Amino acid sequence: MLRIQGAHSAAYGVAPGRGVPDAGALAANRARPAPAPAVPPVPDLVGTRTASDLASRVRADLLSARSGTATQPWVAPATVGVVLTLVFVWMVLQVVSAGPFVAWDWVAREWVYARRAQGGMATFLEVQAFVTGERWATVPVVMGAGALVAYRRGGLRPLYAVMAGLATIAAIGYPVKFGLGRSSPITGVDLLHAGGQAFPSGHAANTAFTATMVVFLLYGSAGLRPDPRRFRRGVMCVVALLAVSGPLVAWMGYHWLSDIPAGWLMGFVAVCVSLTVLHWPDRAAPAPPDHGETA
Repeated sequence: MLRIQGAHSAAYGVAPGRGVPDAGALAANRARPAPAPAVPPVPDLVGTRTASDLASRVRADLLSARSGTATQPWVAPATVGVVLTLVFVWMVLQVVSAGPFVAWDWVAREWVYARRAQGGMATFLEVQAFVTGERWATVPVVMGAGALVAYRRGGLRPLYAVMAGLATIAAIGYPVKFGLGRSSPITGVDLLHAGGQAFPSGHAANTAFTATMVVFLLYGSAGLRPDPRRFRRGVMCVVALLAVSGPLVAWMGYHWLSDIPAGWLMGFVAVCVSLTVLHWPDRAAPAPPDHGETA
């Protein structure tokens, strides 16, 4: 029986050195279909994540931020800022609807005018209101602190953070002030759209933002000299300052009682914006070009 020899003196379809055909070799010689093109994997889009996943991630970042090991330190101030903004909106609605939040305003006004400061005490109240809450006094302080930290750190991020907070106070305060137009207690009436600027208190907002931001710039985790002990002491000083300056501004008769905490809240919202900017991750530097030889 004749056998057709291949180039290597082996029968066609027969493995070299063997006398019987290899069934695997015969199958391998058959025409194979072209492989299907590979389908690239679909990336995990952020929009496909469920709300529970996002909530879990935010909660994890908040807990890690509390322990000082956060990889996303901007998440905590941003989240707190959103919550405080919602509370501030609630305060505005309370003023519009004359809700329980403003129920004690008239009682406090009567108490203030029955014990209104005179003489030297009135002068002292004017001076403390200017020093602790007037923007011509507070803006240079917080801008100076931001400029100092920026100079020592060799970057403008702290200065940008302060400017973002000041812009937040202006963006929230002026529309609400002029939009509501709440009259001052000096007028003897509590009216909206009366051309006033009582709500919220700009003095209280400036005090809260300036004092709190200076403490963060000096002793916070991204400050000039991070020191947890000094930071806690600074926060205690801020609380004491607000507890004293707020009622004194109300005692002067310039603001209703509810104007003060609304101003504080607006200042804290501005602090959250500043801290978000301060802790925002830096843009990754571009990778150097690869000059190596390619195969």
